[in-house]
Amino acid sequence: MQLQLQTWVEVEAYLRSSRGIILPIGSTEQHGPIGLIGTDAICAEVIARGVGEAAGALVAPTIAVGMAQHHLGFAGSMTLRPSTLIAVLRDMVESLVGHGFERFYFINGHGGNIATVTAAFSEIYAARSLPAGANVQPVVKCRLRNWWQNREVLQLAKELYGDAEGSHATPSEVAVTQFAYPDAIKSAPFDPPVAPSGEYTDAADYRRNFPDGRIGSNPGLATPEAGRRLYDAAVAALTKDYLSWVFGSRALPEMNNGIAVNCSSFPRKLVKKYRRPRSRHRRDSGGLGQVIAIAGFPCAEMTGCAVSGSSRQFFHTSKAGIQGLQYQHLPGPPLSRLLLG
Repeated sequence: MQLQLQTWVEVEAYLRSSRGIILPIGSTEQHGPIGLIGTDAICAEVIARGVGEAAGALVAPTIAVGMAQHHLGFAGSMTLRPSTLIAVLRDMVESLVGHGFERFYFINGHGGNIATVTAAFSEIYAARSLPAGANVQPVVKCRLRNWWQNREVLQLAKELYGDAEGSHATPSEVAVTQFAYPDAIKSAPFDPPVAPSGEYTDAADYRRNFPDGRIGSNPGLATPEAGRRLYDAAVAALTKDYLSWVFGSRALPEMNNGIAVNCSSFPRKLVKKYRRPRSRHRRDSGGLGQVIAIAGFPCAEMTGCAVSGSSRQFFHTSKAGIQGLQYQHLPGPPLSRLLLG
């Protein structure tokens, strides 16, 4: 769910069941002869929207310009000073804190942002800790996740590209942009096929050491098909991480053969489809007799579906015994949000 496509009324309703929001952040900088200048922002944005859809979470507008001073030797690149980016992030977070948001999950597409975003978190925490009475403020937490730095994506990138993945203008990030924007795919010869690796300081030093913009990579290996696989892997990993962080262990109860995913509004049609026949007067019979896949995550076999008004109580079996999860019908995408409290 994109924040900019909601009304203030819808945001207030969302805050009654969740205090989390996803913030994609990237960069506008060169990505070699075939990589789009918006690669880092595009990757962060499309993956963040995928996570938002899977998790039933709001996604803020993309922060598309980051800390990229070292790329200014290439036409079209833009940057913010670290102090400017810190100020932007502080203002964005504090604006949303005022409305009731408390968990800020940044999905990052640019390695050059990491140090500055981490410093911004420290500034946000310090501003809340120093004033008198700080201990009575709502607890605000920020988390930064790089879309490419999780086990699933790292393993897939190694399988697809091996040592040709490199560290800038990588085939992985180029592939995700090709999947997202197939009409913008570029081609060009590379000499050498795999670019050299090394260090750099400022923009002039970068351009001297890496004249075509690549570092250790061969983006010519990218394909939109691989981009789709990388996108799916990133969305699955980050969705699980987001839900467990925002909602805690109760959002992802371990089951005998899968995970119950916390999303928004379980569809009535799906419940009716999988409910076994039951007596009109018996509220505790029947249940869900098959495994249901929700947002790419398998839910364990459910038993004992008790219906009460607009809420349903689902019980599942596990080695630890029978546990209960309560869901309620809420506005939003056709998945289910686990209620807390």
